[in-house]
Amino acid sequence: MTPDSKDDLRRVVDVIGPSMHHPVPVYIISFMTKERLHYIDVAKGLLILMVVWGHYELMCRLCYGIKDPIIDRLDSVEMLWVSFFMPAFFFISGLCSNFRKPFIPFFTAGLKTLLIPAIVINYGTSLIEYLSWGESPVWIIKTIGKSFLLKCAGEWFIPSMFISRLVVWGLVRLGRTDVRILISLLLLIVGVWMYDYSCLPEIWAYKHALMVVIFMLVGNIVKIDNITVPKILNWIYWPLLLVVIFSGCCVPYITNRVCVTMWQIPIVFILAVTGTFMILAASRRIGACSMLEFLGRNSLVIYLAHFIFYRAYLSLVAGWFNGSVLMSVVLFLGLISVNIISCCILAYVLNMRYMRWILGKF
Repeated sequence: MTPDSKDDLRRVVDVIGPSMHHPVPVYIISFMTKERLHYIDVAKGLLILMVVWGHYELMCRLCYGIKDPIIDRLDSVEMLWVSFFMPAFFFISGLCSNFRKPFIPFFTAGLKTLLIPAIVINYGTSLIEYLSWGESPVWIIKTIGKSFLLKCAGEWFIPSMFISRLVVWGLVRLGRTDVRILISLLLLIVGVWMYDYSCLPEIWAYKHALMVVIFMLVGNIVKIDNITVPKILNWIYWPLLLVVIFSGCCVPYITNRVCVTMWQIPIVFILAVTGTFMILAASRRIGACSMLEFLGRNSLVIYLAHFIFYRAYLSLVAGWFNGSVLMSVVLFLGLISVNIISCCILAYVLNMRYMRWILGKF
């Protein structure tokens, strides 16, 4: 789901595993040649599956008022990854993006690969829905225009990614790494503080953008400064998560909903970064996997479209929820599977020659 320009998506980040000469993994960066890494796409594929899993209960509850204890239990599995799965997308974006580009090409790349797909897919669907309701053209224009001005394309992730990329573009031009980290940490604190004040409207999810800048910046620092990542950091996430859970504290997270107090900021940062290292290490172990790679390459389309397909499919089966454990589990797994398949079909269509402009590929 890390949307970048073609140049940003083509990169070389060789990861050397444990060996006689390299006892820990080392990121080696080269811009002389360009190569797409399989494990990055695998990681994004795993992450987007977590996203689709986590939104099932949300769509059931918000769109159709479905409250099922079995769904709640299945949804609670999300606790295993909720602290890192969204920050991981921003970390990977920082790892894969070229923030040394001049501003205009960099800004244009964000418009093409983020805003255009979001606007076309989200508002194209809304337009069809509003027309089916028989709404007037004036009402439709006002509604979509207001939505764009306040929320960009409806979901927090898109404007947050767009804004945070611009902020990091500016930060990388500061000479000292410690100054960049300090500023991004202050932005995280300010974002958490502002989020608690609902009287401040979150136009274009700017509060979220402030909170995620640090993850994108850390991803970029790992790449540019050739940071050696100790192997233990790839797997320490699970012990840390267990410590947080058994301490009786809520697991902090930054998603559409932010559950982070001021004193939890160090915790959410550590969990998010170590969780990201873990998912990247797991992806390297998985190796080449065409299915996960396809999901990863098309994670933006899946993110944008899975809400639409959930609404459509849940409307067909809303009456089937009857309290049966078996039925709830079958619907849960079945709808998630059908949703992902539908998103993949849409992604395949949008990558065809005359449709690629929707994805900003022009």
